[in-house]
Amino acid sequence: MRKIFLKSLLLVLVLTACQAGATETEPTTLNELAAGTEQLVVTEQVGSYPTSETEPAPLIDLAAGTEQPVVTEQAGSYPTPEPFPFPSSESGLITIHGTLVAKNPFAMAPDPDDPVFLVPLSGDSESITTIPPFTIGKVPRATVDIRNGEFVFANIQPGQYAIVVLLTTGTQIPAKYIEGGNLAIIKLSESDFDQVVEVGYVGVP
Repeated sequence: MRKIFLKSLLLVLVLTACQAGATETEPTTLNELAAGTEQLVVTEQVGSYPTSETEPAPLIDLAAGTEQPVVTEQAGSYPTPEPFPFPSSESGLITIHGTLVAKNPFAMAPDPDDPVFLVPLSGDSESITTIPPFTIGKVPRATVDIRNGEFVFANIQPGQYAIVVLLTTGTQIPAKYIEGGNLAIIKLSESDFDQVVEVGYVGVP
C-alpha cells in the first residue's frame, strides 16, 4: 500500500513538472504596450540630421505666392559708354581727328581741360625743329574725350600746323607721333575741305 502511494506521488510530481515546462512566456508585442495602443518605433537613418527650426526661405513670396525673379550677372558684361559729343565742322572747312597718349602721366600729365592745341607754322615742315609758344584763345583748341584721349579739331582752314599739348604745370610740349617719333606737324590743303584728316596716335615725351 505504501509503495502504491509513493508511485502515485512521484507520478503527480512528474506531470506537474511537465506542465510547468510546457508553459512559455510569450514576448509582449508593441500593440500590447500602453493599454493596447500601438507605439511608433523611430529609427534614425545613418547620415541624417535633425531639421533646423528655421528653414531658408525659398524664392517664393510667401505672402503673395508669387515667384521672385533671380537676377544673375553675366561674366564679362559691361555697360556700353555713351558716344562723346564731338563737334562737327561747318561746310567748306576741315576736321582733324586723333588720340593723345600720355606716355608718362606722372611726370608729364596733360591738363584735364582740353589740353590739345593747333599752332600755325610757317616755312617748310622739314626745317622746323622748334614750335613757337602760343596764347590760349588765339589758336584752335581741340575737344578732348578725357576717358581715352580722343580729340577733334573742327572748322580748320588749310595751312601747316603743329599739335601742342598743355601740361598741368602750364608747360607747352610739342606732340610727337607715337609711330616714328617725329613732331606731329600737319599740312592741310583745299582738297581736305569737308574731310576728316586722321593723325592717329600722338603723345608727349
